[in-house]
Parts: sequence; C-alpha cells; structure tokens
Amino acid sequence: MKISSYVKSKIRLSEVFGMYSKILGIGDQKFAHCIKHRDSTASVSIRDNKGSYKCFSCNAHGDAITLVMDMEGLDFMDALRWLIEEFNIEPPERMYRDQKRERIKILEKAGDLSGAMSILMGS
Repeated sequence: MKISSYVKSKIRLSEVFGMYSKILGIGDQKFAHCIKHRDSTASVSIRDNKGSYKCFSCNAHGDAITLVMDMEGLDFMDALRWLIEEFNIEPPERMYRDQKRERIKILEKAGDLSGAMSILMGS
C-alpha cells in the first residue's frame, strides 16, 4: 500500500473538507459549499466511503490530498505531510523503512554519499 493510500484510509474526507467549509448531511454522503467559487447552495457532494468530492456547479473534484494542495498551496508531498501532522497519523514502520531505503538509493545514484549517510545515521 502506498503511503498516500494509507493516509487517506486513516481520515474522513468530510473532516478535511470541514476545515474549509461547513458540512451538511449525515452518513457517508455529505454536502458543502464549494471552496472554489461563491456558492449559495451546497453544491459539493462529499463521499467519505469513496474518499472523494465533486462540485456539481464548477466540476471541482478530488480527494483529501488534492483538497489540501489547493487550499494550502502545497505540492503533493507537503500536502501529505500536512495531513499526517494535522491528523496525527503514524505511518507504518515498514513503509517508513522502504521510503528511507528508496531515498538512500536515489542519493547514492546522484553521488550524494554524505546525504545517504546522514539518512542512515538518522539525522
């Protein structure tokens, strides 16, 4: 499982969307005013069970990560970090080790042995 899928599985999209707009409805299907345009009615459908939202007025759509990217002006990795910190999500240790190994391989290929060593040493 990718870390992005893991993070999205640990949060409800309506909780993230609710940080930016008032949520209406109960259960798996909720509605909200669109964050992309001035909205007089709740035109955004939020489906927690699918982890996606869609505005039926302007066609804005996405998931928790794309929502944070848009609202906070972050790139993918920073939005992922933002969600992890905001919702206190502990990534599985195996995923962390795999990502650490991958970063080391990339640094070694780039000839940055001191960077690879600093990751190994935990700094």
